[in-house]
Amino acid sequence: MTLKAILKETEKEILEEWFDCLYTSYDPDTMWRFKNSTDLFHNPVGVNSKKALTNIWKILLDGGTTKEATLAMDPVIRIRAIQKFSPSLAISFLIELKEVVRKVLKKKKVKEYENELYALDSQIDTLQLLAFDVYTSCREEISQLRVDTERKKIYSAFSRAGLLDITDEEKALLEDN
Repeated sequence: MTLKAILKETEKEILEEWFDCLYTSYDPDTMWRFKNSTDLFHNPVGVNSKKALTNIWKILLDGGTTKEATLAMDPVIRIRAIQKFSPSLAISFLIELKEVVRKVLKKKKVKEYENELYALDSQIDTLQLLAFDVYTSCREEISQLRVDTERKKIYSAFSRAGLLDITDEEKALLEDN
């Protein structure tokens, strides 16, 4: 039996352990809601995070492009970026996946496949780098939104006070940003 086959066989257990790792970065009440509510309306963070982790796992097992991996990670990383997690904490769930896999394999008394585990670790390391790129991009978007919001507030206040003497073209540029 190959490592890939064993990982597919233990997929449910690995995913549950991995979800638990992700949820431990939240307070206990929030963690309980994330784990126990499957309603997208009442628990968008938990439902989207679970879906993202499942998609990431499938890409690890079945292969996928960098773009597919980035798209799979985007929802969970975006949520954590908006929640102002530090970069290390935002992507720590990927690091924890290595330990989860080893823990489940140890329970199943699987001791061989060392070379294949190194290959899986390498894939997870690559995902960590992609996740950091996604996190950075999200934080930049958030910063730009803040700048644009402040610019609009200032423009609006100056405009109402009659302190602006700008052309229609400049006005359109300010309103678009």
